[in-house]
This record gives sequence, structure tokens and C-alpha cells, in this order.
Amino acid sequence: MNLEDFKVGPRNLPGEWKKVTDVYAQTDYTGNPPGDHQLARFHHGAQHHARTAMWSLVLLQMLRDQGVPEALSFDNKDINLIILACLFHDSGRQGDGEDNPVWERNSGLNCRRFMEQHRYEDADINICQRAIEYKSKQSRFPCNGDSRARLVLWVLHFADALDVIRVREAFDPRIPMRQCRGFPPNQAVDVLQAYSSLADVVHQVVIDQGDWINGGKFSWAIKESLEKADNPLVGQLLYLQVTQPDTFHQIESLVNALLIA
Repeated sequence: MNLEDFKVGPRNLPGEWKKVTDVYAQTDYTGNPPGDHQLARFHHGAQHHARTAMWSLVLLQMLRDQGVPEALSFDNKDINLIILACLFHDSGRQGDGEDNPVWERNSGLNCRRFMEQHRYEDADINICQRAIEYKSKQSRFPCNGDSRARLVLWVLHFADALDVIRVREAFDPRIPMRQCRGFPPNQAVDVLQAYSSLADVVHQVVIDQGDWINGGKFSWAIKESLEKADNPLVGQLLYLQVTQPDTFHQIESLVNALLIA
């Protein structure tokens, strides 16, 4: 598979994911593009959005491998809902720092408006909006009765939590697992073990990409190239394919579901 020959996005909306990145990750919080040797959003820009989307695919496959019913029943045609939730999850921010309910609500509304504009089904729009809005307060998630919605919420929450290592000196993978409501107790131990192993891969990728700021492994040149990539999600997938081929191989079929020749 040569990812450089492809675009990534919904088959009926080629190029639309790139527009999301242009607006919400490659401009600053006032809507202006960065100048030379400047970054639009240092902690919550294109690199984080694209990496979160990439990890979401790895997590979906991980949950399938562990036999989680919601993951096994999740149709590959709906993977674009997970990607949309990941790309929009920080879009309502007005600055860096901890998440807050206003920003998360606005991020969900941004996703809703985009999906309405492109005529997504109402049920799909609601799943993405609510998963973004409630990713940090899962006990109040209003869509818990929908298995697709639970899966999108879990994967978004886990992927975002994994990538937080970029601004931490250390990462305890047990924390996001404990925060996740409704996860099958009989599978929790095996999933936690797999999630912990994935956290090691994420940590290494963050280091390799020069983005482990609190750990003293920072490279402006690498970060700027990934933040300003023409297609950040393809850039991250290419990076994973080259540097973590075993992990990439696990999600190759999921990536195929997203490719547009």
C-alpha cells in the first residue's frame, strides 16, 4: 500500500477532511494562519488531531481483537464517524489548557454543523456531536443505549487520552480506563493490558516526532513539518507505516476503508 498515492476521507466527500484541518487545526484561535516558523495551535493543532484519528483506528482494531461486542458489530462504513469526532474534538477551543465544558460543547456543535452541511444522517450527527461533548463526562453520555455511539465515545476518549503523553512527564493508562463507563467488566483486564502496550507505542511515536515537550524530547523542525503538512492524517499514517510497521499492519484493512484513489 502506497499511501502517497491516495487521499483519505469519506468516499462521497473527497477532500472535506482536509478542509476541517485547514480551519480548525492549521489556523490560530482567532482564525489566522501562522507565519513562517510559527505554529497555529501548539498543543492542539493538526499533529494532535491527526494522531488522535490515527490512534482511533488502532484502538478500534484492539477492541475487536479483544472481542468487545460494540467493536465487533461496528461497520467499517461508519469509521468516518470516528475520524470526524477525532478531527473536531478540539475545534471549539479558544486556547490551550485543560478541556472545559464550553469548549467541548462548541466542538460538538462545529461537528454538527459540518455534518448537517454535508447531509449526514441525523443519528450519525448526534453520535459525533454527543461523543465530543461528553468524552470527559461519560457518566452523563445521553446515547449509552446505542452501541455505535458507545464505541465512538470510547475510541475518541481513549485516543485523546493516549496522545496526552505529549504534555506529561509520565502517563498512567489506567486512568482513562477507569473513567470509561459501561465497559464490559469481564474484558477490562485484557483490554487494559492491550491499552498499556499501545501506550508504549504512542509514547515512542511522540518522542520520535519531537513532540514530548515535558520529557525534553522536542524538535521544532519535525513538529512544524507535521503541523503544516498538506494532509496531516495521511502524514501520520505514512509515519506509522515506516516507523511502526507492526502496528500499521494491524490497521491496514481499516485504512483501506478510508482510501480514495
